[in-house]
Amino acid sequence: GMQEGDRKKLKDLTAEQTLCAEPETELADIMKVFSDQAVEVVPVIDKKHNVVGILTQNELLQTMLKISNLKWNT
Repeated sequence: GMQEGDRKKLKDLTAEQTLCAEPETELADIMKVFSDQAVEVVPVIDKKHNVVGILTQNELLQTMLKISNLKWNT
């Protein structure tokens, strides 16, 4: 809830600790996070904790469906 004219900073609106993944994180582990936690987005960070991407539940589901479809058609 931000109203026009509010002077809040991003740190005031975000959690102190955020669930993140690294590019090498297994997809099964990320699927478990989406299933077990109330999150729909997981930032992907490098070794220096820089955000290098964002993975959403929807993107993961679409990718898994594409992989499944490829396996069925081969």
